[in-house]
Amino acid sequence: VLGGSSSINGMIAIRGQAQDYDQWAAMGATGWSARETLPYFIRSESHPAGPSAWHGSDGPLSVSNIAGHHELVDAFIQAAGECGIARNDDLNGASAEGAGALQLTVRNGRRCSAAVAYLRPVRSRPNLRVITGAHVCAVNFDGSVYAVLPAAGPAREAALDAQLQRLDAFVAGMPALTRKELS
Repeated sequence: VLGGSSSINGMIAIRGQAQDYDQWAAMGATGWSARETLPYFIRSESHPAGPSAWHGSDGPLSVSNIAGHHELVDAFIQAAGECGIARNDDLNGASAEGAGALQLTVRNGRRCSAAVAYLRPVRSRPNLRVITGAHVCAVNFDGSVYAVLPAAGPAREAALDAQLQRLDAFVAGMPALTRKELS
């Protein structure tokens, strides 16, 4: 599936807890703190509310508030407040804690996946070749070059023969491959 989980999930745009990012940075993931990743989230999104400290307005990924939500959403948020859970009108803002309506990755009433936002606009580039159905055996990090090498067959030959500065891929097994590469 091109676009990974953004092509198959519920179109929910949620960045996660800042504390998780800060913990990753504390564990050695340089550049992954909440403060360091926020500019990338802002740059990636196009939010109809316009630019702010938490949102971008001219990025490729459309992120917006749910339009016309069901009355039960308001009832749920109110009930959460009565239980002591704070209302949060922007779960991708200063805090991800609380009860509030989610934001979605939707453009013109349709899903705006990573493939739609990033791949579709550049798919005709001569230095881009998308290979699907290839089993990846290694991820090589060599300075500024990042190459994903399929295990065998024509896809591997194409990857090795290509004289590209950068060959990227997102694969289901990327976490396992990264752990293997780092160990």
